[in-house]
Amino acid sequence: MEIFFPGVGIYMNPWLLVVLGLALGVCTGFFGIGGGFMVTPGFNMLGMPMPYAIGTDLMQMAGKAVISTLKHGTLGNVD
Repeated sequence: MEIFFPGVGIYMNPWLLVVLGLALGVCTGFFGIGGGFMVTPGFNMLGMPMPYAIGTDLMQMAGKAVISTLKHGTLGNVD
């Protein structure tokens, strides 16, 4: 079973994505390091071309930034 990513034109095993996510979660939780700098090389090692790996990581960071800004806005921490 593989997932097809039509924008990139590749197939990826979903279980490898789950293992990558778990490994990054363990590193982030236990060692306090940001997983963002590990996601891009991880995607690249799984076969995703580097420009798409970088774009995927940037969209993930942008989504977290928007959600955090909205939450802090409701708490009155954003001008």
